[in-house]
Amino acid sequence: MTVLIHQGFSQGGPIGNFSIGITGSVEYFIRTLQDAERFNLDTTLNLTLTDEQYLEQRNAADGPYFPGKSFGLLFDYRVNSRFNLESGVRLVEAGTAVEASNFSDFSLIQRFGIENQNETVISKYHILEIPLIVRQRLGRSNKFDLARRKTGSSLTNMFRHFFVSYGLGIGMPVNGRQLYNGIEYDNITGNMGIAAVGGIGFHMNTRSPFFMNIRAHGRTTLLSYYEYAPIKTYFHGIGAEIKLGYRFPYEAKEEKNRKPTDCASFTNAPDVSSRPKMVFGLKYGAQANFIAGNSTKDQLVGFKGVLPADEWQVETATNQFSTIYSPHLGFHFEYLFHPYFSFGAGPNFNVRGYKANHTYFLNDDRTLKTRQRVYLNYIDLPLKIMVYPTSTYFVNMGLVLSMQASNRLIDYHQVYDGLQNYPLENTYRAEKIKVKDYYGESPDGFIAGFEIGGGAHIDDLFSVSAQLTLYEGIFQKGNGRPELWNTTLSVSAYYFFLKR
Repeated sequence: MTVLIHQGFSQGGPIGNFSIGITGSVEYFIRTLQDAERFNLDTTLNLTLTDEQYLEQRNAADGPYFPGKSFGLLFDYRVNSRFNLESGVRLVEAGTAVEASNFSDFSLIQRFGIENQNETVISKYHILEIPLIVRQRLGRSNKFDLARRKTGSSLTNMFRHFFVSYGLGIGMPVNGRQLYNGIEYDNITGNMGIAAVGGIGFHMNTRSPFFMNIRAHGRTTLLSYYEYAPIKTYFHGIGAEIKLGYRFPYEAKEEKNRKPTDCASFTNAPDVSSRPKMVFGLKYGAQANFIAGNSTKDQLVGFKGVLPADEWQVETATNQFSTIYSPHLGFHFEYLFHPYFSFGAGPNFNVRGYKANHTYFLNDDRTLKTRQRVYLNYIDLPLKIMVYPTSTYFVNMGLVLSMQASNRLIDYHQVYDGLQNYPLENTYRAEKIKVKDYYGESPDGFIAGFEIGGGAHIDDLFSVSAQLTLYEGIFQKGNGRPELWNTTLSVSAYYFFLKR
């Protein structure tokens, strides 16, 4: 999704040439590997594999990764009526799904640190990229009126056209020293890499300040981001991108269009034409954060942190995960691009997480009870299509891009001897520690979700809705990391202070 702001240079002239905004996409990635033949794998890794053997093992184990994502800032320059130049900066998340069961070399399994050889390890790969893209219009614009009237207005007249885009993405890897981003470049510094990008899309442009752009695009790596690694990595992906634009008012002559349009078939539609074509306002509400995943059944998932016992002392155990309730607050933007369809977006802040209670019966007749409260703060960007069967009620579905802002964990345990408490010093409580300090793993900082819901407009200023959102795992998958994910059921209210 891209929100663009255009600045005009002259009051009487057309739109200005420069635009800024934000951009996001969802992509499906595959990875290919190539033996550089001029370097060798680090002998200190003790893999007992040649480069060729390692390549065979990874080709057998690596699978596609979805959902890959990108999110960032966009800059746009209008060259003329047919060409635009796009640039900016964005974070691209590619990756691969490694099927550990396809590894036959034990040293490689040990190096990956896989606790269960039958699991799938998700290896994420992050690139900070500057795109340099040309967007070229195809053909002429075709006029359409949103209100289905023979004579539309500057707000409802829409000019539609197809376009192609092509260019390069210049990026640097920002993976740190994470093991799962590849043994093939362990302790090797990354370099500037280059990817070819291209796509085809459909642009809907009103004579008012608003427009919408839908694009299908692909990418392929030309220059590896670890060119001096013994095994070079190349990512290739296809995906979808949505752009929503805003421009300051301007005056322009109607574009001459010799193509027949469907203007002659426009009819008045009172219910639709009376509805605002754009609304912007405040979104607020509350949500229930349910927790699920295989780790909810793992009795030792809470046996971490500072504990006065070892795992081998546990005879039996019980555990229970439960829901937490939290608020959410943000903004909501909605643009009606069809009599019965609109596009909705807007950043919002919300808190997700869970509560966990565990009881461990030890072989020395002690009972250990642990309690954890996990709070994960996210900035969410929902991108959804809203369907209006009537002018009052709507249903919606779409994608949610979620970036973690911070996290904290409250850890508590107490030791009992029969029915009697141990002395006070055997009670432990830690406030506001990091999730990594307890689990040994940091939560995934960039995840996606799917949202479905519905609502109603109470009046021109106030609306309500309910939605169910399913998110990716809290932690990256694999290597014994906890398998936990949130599903939220939320109720929201909207107050609109800007309507057009």
